[in-house]
Amino acid sequence: LLPADVELVVLDAVTRPCAPGAPTLLALDAAQPFGAGRPPPAGDLRMERSALLALASHVVLVRDELAATPSRPPEVPAAFSAVASVTVPEVAYGARVALVTTLARPGRVRGALERRGVRVARHVALPDHGGPWVGASAARALGGVAFDVVVATEKCRTWLPSSVRGRDVVTLGLDVTLPDALVD
Repeated sequence: LLPADVELVVLDAVTRPCAPGAPTLLALDAAQPFGAGRPPPAGDLRMERSALLALASHVVLVRDELAATPSRPPEVPAAFSAVASVTVPEVAYGARVALVTTLARPGRVRGALERRGVRVARHVALPDHGGPWVGASAARALGGVAFDVVVATEKCRTWLPSSVRGRDVVTLGLDVTLPDALVD
């Protein structure tokens, strides 16, 4: 059960239709709204783009606050814009960072770190959603690599221990500011 003060839940995938009349938000990357453009195994969409758009009452193009603002892609109907703020733990600045991801498009996280001046010494990109094997896989991939700290998103951190090869694992913060028209 959700706490009483929770007003919006964002799911990683469409799992079932919402209640009739309930607003639905489709959050898309402003730079690459449909990723590879196809569902698995050839792409990274949860379903065909037309089906995704049909389920959404509102489309929100989300961009990193430090990235250039791209123009709206022609395949995306009128959309709201939202800005994502990434919070990098202080320990990552000036450090040799091992980035561990379990995402469909891990390059977005690496790009966000690089835009903030964080040097990624090694990026360990593991399969999307990970699993109990992630900690051991990350440790193997980082063998012989000189690094000071492991950085991961909250999602990627789910399967990681508190340290990898004796180095702390820290979590990136992410806040998305939705436009006022969607918050009321």
